[in-house]
Amino acid sequence: ILLTKTRDMNHCQERIIKDLGLAYTEKCDKCQEEYKNLRGTSSFAYTMKPVASGVMILKAHVNELIQFSPFAESNGAAQMETKQSLVLLEIAKDPIPSISAEYR
Repeated sequence: ILLTKTRDMNHCQERIIKDLGLAYTEKCDKCQEEYKNLRGTSSFAYTMKPVASGVMILKAHVNELIQFSPFAESNGAAQMETKQSLVLLEIAKDPIPSISAEYR
C-alpha cells in the first residue's frame, strides 16, 4: 500500500507551523500579502503492509521545502530543505527487560 500526502504551507490554518525555525525574523503581514515572502510545501510518502492487527508502516519519506524572501522577489530568497527517511528494519519479539535501578 502506497500513501502520499502533500501539504501546502502557504495556506496553513495553524501559523505555528510557519514560524518553525524562523525565531529571529520579524513578521511583516504587509510583505506577506504583497510579495508572499514566506512559502513552503511538504510531502509525505508511506509504504505500508496490511497485517492481521491493522497496517504496518514499512517506510516513510518526508521532504519539506521552505523559501523565505526578506526583501522583494527580485533580490533573491533563502531556501531550506529538510529530508527524512525512516525504514523498518526488523521486529523483535524479545521482551524489554525492566530496569533494576535505585530511584531517590
